[in-house]
Amino acid sequence: MPLITLSCNESKNSKLWGDDNFNKKINLSNLTYSDELENVKFIAPFNKQVTPSNTFYQLITYAFADGNNDGIGDFIGLTENLDYFVNLGIDTLYLSPIHPASSYHGYDVIDYTDVAAELGGMEAFDKFLIKAHEKGIRVIIDLVFNHTSYEHPWFQKALQGDPKYEKYYNFYEPKSNQSETKYGIDDSSLRNLFFNVDKSIQPTNKHYVAEFWGGMPDLNLDNPEVIQELINIQSFWAKKGVDGFRYDAFYHFFNSENQHESRDDGSKIASIFAQLRKNSESVISETAEQRSNKELIMFGEWWGNPADAKVYFMDKQNNKALNGVLDGINYASNSSTFISSNTEKLVKEYLPYNSLWLPSIDNHDRVRWIQKINREFYSGKQIDENGFVNDILKNYYSVNLLNMLTKGGNPIIYHGDELMMNGHKGNGDQYVREAFNWKNNKYQVDFYERRSGINSSHIYTHSIKNLSSPEEINKDKDSIYSIASDINKLRKEFIQLRETNVEYIVNPNEVLVHINDDLTNSFAEYYTVRKLSDNEYLLVLVENVFNKFKPIIQINQDFNIEDIHPEMKRNITINNNQLLLDTGVNFGVFKLVRK
Repeated sequence: MPLITLSCNESKNSKLWGDDNFNKKINLSNLTYSDELENVKFIAPFNKQVTPSNTFYQLITYAFADGNNDGIGDFIGLTENLDYFVNLGIDTLYLSPIHPASSYHGYDVIDYTDVAAELGGMEAFDKFLIKAHEKGIRVIIDLVFNHTSYEHPWFQKALQGDPKYEKYYNFYEPKSNQSETKYGIDDSSLRNLFFNVDKSIQPTNKHYVAEFWGGMPDLNLDNPEVIQELINIQSFWAKKGVDGFRYDAFYHFFNSENQHESRDDGSKIASIFAQLRKNSESVISETAEQRSNKELIMFGEWWGNPADAKVYFMDKQNNKALNGVLDGINYASNSSTFISSNTEKLVKEYLPYNSLWLPSIDNHDRVRWIQKINREFYSGKQIDENGFVNDILKNYYSVNLLNMLTKGGNPIIYHGDELMMNGHKGNGDQYVREAFNWKNNKYQVDFYERRSGINSSHIYTHSIKNLSSPEEINKDKDSIYSIASDINKLRKEFIQLRETNVEYIVNPNEVLVHINDDLTNSFAEYYTVRKLSDNEYLLVLVENVFNKFKPIIQINQDFNIEDIHPEMKRNITINNNQLLLDTGVNFGVFKLVRK
């Protein structure tokens, strides 16, 4: 396959995702992961001297930084730029899929115990994991257990009629009088799409359950042999030193619209996760003192209220399963992250079994939140065709992302949120997975997938050519990156800001008596106030002033104000017992001490 040369990377030896040089490194004959589990060693002790912020970051490795001059983001470039996340105050990197896969996005896995050659392979990952742990950053990887790739050795064996591997999937004979949905057919039109299969083998026309498309056949998770392999996979990564796992589409493990997949009330899924936890935590017990925690982080993709996922947190024997799901509604689905103290308490009180609270505004599948707001509030007029964001939308977006970080729990900043990436999903998924805008040509990413072609998979800087580069962003004191960094410093300093504990939450009206804004005095309810002691409170103020009317916040006369971090303050002035706000993004942190 000829190399591509893309205009912004003329000096690079650019390659396609799925180039033959990468594909030849994929193990297409590995039918069990037990040997890998037995032989893997713990490699990455964790630096516990670093205070956590409890702030997560979802990163798409292939779109971050190229470290080996082929135009594809990899673990070499990521390792060389870990300080970008250290300076942002991140303590956990949650990585979208990293395994050898049929597609650039990685959600059709061919080999679960290796790292895609496009990303630098296992050697580069190991160096990254070691360095991340040295810097006090936990590493979470995405596990795709609902389905495999069509190219996975298990599925190819199954298509050849091997009875053991036929039971790894959900094959069935279609009935002429029955319509089909969520299925795949092993026909020539499908088989010809793939490079990593034996072309001499003819299609079988077998039918099977495939929730997403025929190239991703669903696993039969009623089969204990399959579950054992999933245990081997997770235990392999845990034993190596990975700190946790995110589970893609776990709610699709059963109950497909295709009736040839079995049913579940949630208890079977909970049992699977309980088995995964028990076995993988068993293999890390000997090195527990060298790890970030003896308990693995295990959370799932979720598009609803976390309270509705309660069934997945304990199995029927009260063994712990998941300890979190993504909060799919409280921020991402709303037009504001400002929630009242009462709402915040309710959200946290209804979390099942003291689980992690994992709010975010964006992910790799959603329309970017900034685009959602631009469309709903501003008729799409605040972002121009070159991705330049008007100050009105910029400030609104900034205060909402920053406010999310003040509310405790484990908020997730998505790939580029802090740079104000704003690619439009309507143009394709690749637009919400775009490359970072590095000033240094060495790290610039620009590639596409061999199979899908440039129009469906081009990863480069779509929307952010007019935005600050990662090298320059922290020099701008008023950037989202800089203020988020300050908030994460506060989260490290004050346990009351980073923990989910509702006992720390205080209704702001207990300490603020008046706001002379042109909306309503009840707006004070949306500020973040935390109880430090019986006589001390912490006020973290993030506010957007977008008109000539400048609010004045009056503090209860029973308290004195202390400006505990004046170097962090933006646009706020203290006048006696008042906080005077100014036009634009206002930020400050104050201690209120009872007289």
